[in-house]
Amino acid sequence: MQINIDDGWRPKELKVGSVVVRAFHRNATGNVDVDHPFIEERLPWVAAEGGVLVRHRHEWTMIPAPAVNPGVPAGYTLAPARADFWYIPQCSFEESLGLLETFGFPSSSVCNAPEEVRRLAQALILELAKQRKLVWMTIAPDIVDIQRLEGPDFTTEEMTRLLAFNQAHFGITYSKAEFLDLRRWYRRNGFCILGRM
Repeated sequence: MQINIDDGWRPKELKVGSVVVRAFHRNATGNVDVDHPFIEERLPWVAAEGGVLVRHRHEWTMIPAPAVNPGVPAGYTLAPARADFWYIPQCSFEESLGLLETFGFPSSSVCNAPEEVRRLAQALILELAKQRKLVWMTIAPDIVDIQRLEGPDFTTEEMTRLLAFNQAHFGITYSKAEFLDLRRWYRRNGFCILGRM
């Protein structure tokens, strides 16, 4: 399905790396079950046309939770995430790596050295893209969701490196079973998530 820019899209300038590009912006629902099908339907057309479509989810916000029992501290809960879609008609996947910086991945709330981890993440993503066509699903301060559009499946070694990267840079601890399940799940379903999920 192609993108009709007259259907709720607004033209905006967007800085991608060191370059300002003409892009189109549209609000998303913030609900992944609604937003992902919207993007998945359009990604093949956008990629074939030489463009980029991505969902940008903003930082989560903590809000006070109502007290359940009188006299007991209420605590906090996550507010619904604000999200938007960005469509850049002329932008290669490699050029779009600058969107990690634009959208603040990774933020200092999920790792200790954001600039260094971003540079390493870009190198890892480029390595994954060498043999296949990748597209963005979501870029957020805490995660990057990448999908394989064409080319060979991700290898066991590649997904092992990705999960080890998450452990080393985002402080994630996987049990052995979780590690093996995620690695298998990513390979079988053609997507992967970099960051703290």
